[in-house]
Amino acid sequence: MPSKKQIEEMAEKLIRNEAWMASYVIAALFDNNILDYSDMENLVIEEELDSGEIEEIEQDPLEWYFVTKFLYEQLQKSGAPVMDADEINEYIWGRTTSGQSPADDYVIEEIAERILSR
Repeated sequence: MPSKKQIEEMAEKLIRNEAWMASYVIAALFDNNILDYSDMENLVIEEELDSGEIEEIEQDPLEWYFVTKFLYEQLQKSGAPVMDADEINEYIWGRTTSGQSPADDYVIEEIAERILSR
């Protein structure tokens, strides 16, 4: 099992090498109908409650990133909002947190741990 420090280092490496913040650019692509927001994957996820019931949770992206295909696939597996934007030959991640480094996001640390545990 990887240490907390190893996970943090891998998360930093993922963000440094696999993601580029582009909120204004991507928002403009949506605003100008170049990309269709409804093509985003994982905007609604299902979570099982303690009672056993399933609750649908809408994820609201606060920031936008261009990501590599590798990180796109990892984010997709983790249930993060993503898009394979064929129209512009890019992959997009809709980050649902803000105010801290993306490397500190739970989803990025989860991916880092998964990579290190292979």
